[in-house]
Amino acid sequence: MHLFLALPQVVWMAILLMVRRSYLLGEWPPIASRGVLGVHAFFMKLCQFYEEGSGNSAGSFTE
Repeated sequence: MHLFLALPQVVWMAILLMVRRSYLLGEWPPIASRGVLGVHAFFMKLCQFYEEGSGNSAGSFTE
């Protein structure tokens, strides 16, 4: 479970490195940047959901 929580951060770091590389090379399409920001927002919400869920209702998943 702990590894699963770390996966979105790893994926976001990979996306960030790819975006930074393409930005430095001058390949920065606006559509891709909106897509990356959407993916980042999705992962942030996912992490927030799991952090809140693990603290408040962890017992409900096991019962």
